[in-house]
Amino acid sequence: MTLAEAQVQLAAWEAASLALATGQSYTIGTRELTRADWGSVRDAIGYFENKVAKLTAGTTGPTVRRTIPRDF
Repeated sequence: MTLAEAQVQLAAWEAASLALATGQSYTIGTRELTRADWGSVRDAIGYFENKVAKLTAGTTGPTVRRTIPRDF
């Protein structure tokens, strides 16, 4: 997963969280919509926040170390 993909997923789950804040379910006529439960959304947000943090930390590039062998 790329950083951009993780950020899109995080934004989508945050939008789902806002939708849950307005109501868990609603009915129009005979049709009913029930949204995901808060625990699932919260877990997904935490997962993608961690994923974005890890991918962001990895963008600084590899660490190069130079060693000089010595014979004592």
